Amino acid sequence: MTVLQSVTSVTIGDPAAFVAYWAERADEDDFGLTRPAPGRLEAAWSLGRARIELEGPAARIAVESGDIGGLVTMRGLVAWYLGRFDLVLAEPDWSGETLAGEMPPNFHFAEVAEMRALNPFYHRMVLTGDMTPFTKDGMHFRMYRQRPGVTEPRWPRMSGRGTVDWPSGPDAPFNPAYTARHVDAEAGVMFVDIYRHEGSPTCDWCLSRPVGERVGLAGPGSGWLPQEQTLLLAGDETAVPAILRMLEMARPDQRGTALLVAPDGRAVQEVRTASAIEARWLIRGRDEGLVEAAMRLRGPEGETHHWFAASQAEARAMRRHYRQELGLAREHMYCAAYW
Repeated sequence: MTVLQSVTSVTIGDPAAFVAYWAERADEDDFGLTRPAPGRLEAAWSLGRARIELEGPAARIAVESGDIGGLVTMRGLVAWYLGRFDLVLAEPDWSGETLAGEMPPNFHFAEVAEMRALNPFYHRMVLTGDMTPFTKDGMHFRMYRQRPGVTEPRWPRMSGRGTVDWPSGPDAPFNPAYTARHVDAEAGVMFVDIYRHEGSPTCDWCLSRPVGERVGLAGPGSGWLPQEQTLLLAGDETAVPAILRMLEMARPDQRGTALLVAPDGRAVQEVRTASAIEARWLIRGRDEGLVEAAMRLRGPEGETHHWFAASQAEARAMRRHYRQELGLAREHMYCAAYW
């Protein structure tokens, strides 16, 4: 397997504070972090990894991924974390090909081919284009669309540092994060299911029937089908597309339970899976709460993956449950706040 690498060096000041920062971020953001030797850290995500070597107030950071799109994403991800540690470190210079001035390799154009109501609670957007990148590594992406009244479209470009210069300011494109609900690379089609809620610029845009409009897709990002044999999945209305996608991808030998919240019976969807995972719909206000139901799920130790996505408060409660009560290692859990 081809592995691409890019390196940067930064001055971090206090190495102990730097190590503590990465440990805190790994704990909060659920990515893998190990210390294979004194003065070394290794962080891992679905798209690649970062190897950090500390020497006094300096840090040498090498990022790796399987393709140039993943490598650019890893550069940007580590730069973002560096910037949160110290704003001065937010724009490091990376080694290797910078592609300065070009479109990012992990940025793809698509066209809105169809927009329809999946049910009273979800819009279904059908996008067409080259969807091959979205068949591996990650389910999530950001969708860039121009703001009303913008006559000169603004799209991201590669900087001379090896990272992406994303448009900013009041006329920058909208860029919400979504899940690829279904991808047919051969047909060049992606389904995106969007939960309806008032006050959302994207939902208002969906109602305007923007068929034929050009959008940009940045990704794929994080999130993919866990490989453990037993999967325990749980999510609220915003996580339903991700769970249904995982059920579609699940292997025949995988088993477990999937809990999906629906605002009422009209939002219940057909579940397609070749696996032995049992899907259960929880009707909001009628059935038990999502957190309560998810906390009762159990699977064989060491071969079970716990996956949860909902509100920030619910995700925080589940993360505490997974770590403190079940004692789960990070590689066997995913817990995200989708809103």
